[in-house]
Amino acid sequence: ALAIERAFGKRPAGAYLHFLRSNTVVEVPLIHAGTSLITELRDAQDSLRFDLKEGDHCQSCQFYRSMCPAA
Repeated sequence: ALAIERAFGKRPAGAYLHFLRSNTVVEVPLIHAGTSLITELRDAQDSLRFDLKEGDHCQSCQFYRSMCPAA
């Protein structure tokens, strides 16, 4: 949404995910507060520094307790 707004000067009214294999279209909400997250991700990519954010989601990762520093 931010890229479209930047390119065309107008924020899109909606957003959709189109799953090609199942030919399913799902409407997804536009996140207006996502600007800070995008800025944080861009800064991390520019500096090549990605802080570890360990949590419950780690347990489903294939690298948990092996290659991951969270182990």
